[in-house]
Amino acid sequence: MKTSCEECAWCDGSQHDKMKLVYFEAANEAYKAACAEFDALRGLFEDVKWYHFETHAREWANPWHCSLASSNICLHGRRLKLVHRDARLVANHVRKTKYYSGPVSAAPHLPPAVVHAELLDAHKTMRRLESARYDAYTYAPGGKEHLQILKKYRGVNGGSSCSQALSSRSEA
Repeated sequence: MKTSCEECAWCDGSQHDKMKLVYFEAANEAYKAACAEFDALRGLFEDVKWYHFETHAREWANPWHCSLASSNICLHGRRLKLVHRDARLVANHVRKTKYYSGPVSAAPHLPPAVVHAELLDAHKTMRRLESARYDAYTYAPGGKEHLQILKKYRGVNGGSSCSQALSSRSEA
């Protein structure tokens, strides 16, 4: 049973290695973008927690100190312009924006749960992409996951006899 790219009927395996690298590099770029998104959201979440504290502290009573109503507070955000590139959406331009800037007394409430949900989603995506970077190697013929699939689903082994038939036909 042939399970390795090096035994391919159409090439010596070098084309497979090049393709694996292309897929890895694309997946690695997606992972790096997910890491950058997570870091940006983590920073925003810290700012939002402080902003949330200040907008709630203005309503406190003794014995706690309330925020001074005339104190200024500012919360920055960012706006992404998404464009299609290679059949996927990517952030083409990031523009800093202000969510609010002015006195604490007039600042609107912003529940941290809104940004926290985005942060959790970004973390989940980052972790998924972290391991998915190597899928081109692990699921390719001869890879660890590929071999596990062959063991689990014995009927899949018929695919290798098909490639053997093709290779014997090309030799004739």
